[in-house]
Amino acid sequence: MYNEVLDAHEKSNNLENNLKDITKEHKNFIKEKEVIEKQQTTAFNKRAELDVKDLQEKISRNERDKGDAEKELKIFEKQIEDSMDELGKISPIYDGLVQREKDITMRYNVVVHVY
Repeated sequence: MYNEVLDAHEKSNNLENNLKDITKEHKNFIKEKEVIEKQQTTAFNKRAELDVKDLQEKISRNERDKGDAEKELKIFEKQIEDSMDELGKISPIYDGLVQREKDITMRYNVVVHVY
């Protein structure tokens, strides 16, 4: 019986040591988990910062492109306006030349039919 008590006591000590080891291991796992979670949070935040920076650059580029497009549009509108002004000046001259050609053709036809 004494041996059984000694065996039980030894097993109890072994279990206590195992429990201490497991508790220590558990604490280490918790610490590792916290470190990993911090790393993940840091990585997530860095990624979010990069995404925000990329979006800001895209917005800035789009605004710049919009400004450039508006400038080009104004240039084209001015060119169209200038062309329309020039056409307004040329059209009466052209119409006059067309009428003159018709008159000449008509006189030619009259002269040809008379002879």
